[in-house]
Amino acid sequence: MKKAAVLMIPIALIIAVAVVYLVSLSGTRLDMDDNNIRGIRIEQQPEFYNIGPISVTNEAEIKLITDYLNGLELKSPNHNPDEYVGSAFIFTIVNKDGTERTIVHFGNKFLRANDEWYELSYEQASRFDEEIYPNLEATYEHFHHVE
Repeated sequence: MKKAAVLMIPIALIIAVAVVYLVSLSGTRLDMDDNNIRGIRIEQQPEFYNIGPISVTNEAEIKLITDYLNGLELKSPNHNPDEYVGSAFIFTIVNKDGTERTIVHFGNKFLRANDEWYELSYEQASRFDEEIYPNLEATYEHFHHVE
């Protein structure tokens, strides 16, 4: 009986470590309720990319943006965002109660939310350029890259 109990402890530790590892692989997700959002201000940085921010208040566009952001699988960064140079989209989420939340989508590699940096796969990040950005650019004609 003692041998069985002694064997159970290492097995339980191995299982616990495996669970923690698998949970860490699954990443973090943002949890925004588009029904609670009054609007989203979006600006590009550096400033020379466009002539000003846009304010998105259309419910369908808010849902498009929040679905994209909520769908991102965010992981602890393996790289230091301070070592990268590039452009960023800054989302200021304005809730119906007046509170605001800022999310920075930096290049096709990083996202800053909840005062923490996260890393995301290129495939996920590039969805913004492929799916979201063209819709915003078509609706808000001043929101475009200046060549």
